[in-house]
Amino acid sequence: MEFTYKVRDSRGKVLRGLQEAKDRDSLIRNLLRQGYYIISLQEVNRTSPVINRELFSLKVSKKEVLM
Repeated sequence: MEFTYKVRDSRGKVLRGLQEAKDRDSLIRNLLRQGYYIISLQEVNRTSPVINRELFSLKVSKKEVLM
């Protein structure tokens, strides 16, 4: 799984990143171990909305259904 995150370091600097992790809890443990305060964490959805829209808007004719 891939996640985007926003954290604050010990100096108060806000950092953003993209990281691969087995699951959400693994990433949280990893970021906390590095001394970061987690502001937000979001799983990246790799499915493109454009592709989904195109796939589900395809029409099948009655002739094709009967084949």
